[in-house]
Amino acid sequence: MADLSGIESLTGLKHNIVIDEEAFDRAVEEMKALEDDVQKLEKDVLEMMNLLREGFNTPAGRKFINACFSYVYNPVYMQRKVISQIYENLLTAKQGYRSIFADYKNLVDYMSK
Repeated sequence: MADLSGIESLTGLKHNIVIDEEAFDRAVEEMKALEDDVQKLEKDVLEMMNLLREGFNTPAGRKFINACFSYVYNPVYMQRKVISQIYENLLTAKQGYRSIFADYKNLVDYMSK
């Protein structure tokens, strides 16, 4: 984490500028772990639904299974899609900001001399 609080007399800045690359990295890692967990949950729910489908092979059973897909599986599937998109966005942003973090570190090093 870089903190420019000591250079405000040189720059006239009234606010500290803090860039926490480690927090950004942790957010990416935690979102990836969440994505993995939700993917496993989605797989487990789908397997359960397919097992139920085999045992409920009647007109009423098929309606029940369709309702289960609508109210149990589909929300998990949609949640996984959203979490995966957030993870991909964070990963893309992390890669895009890599040079900014390096430039900021160089600036802090330069201004600290």
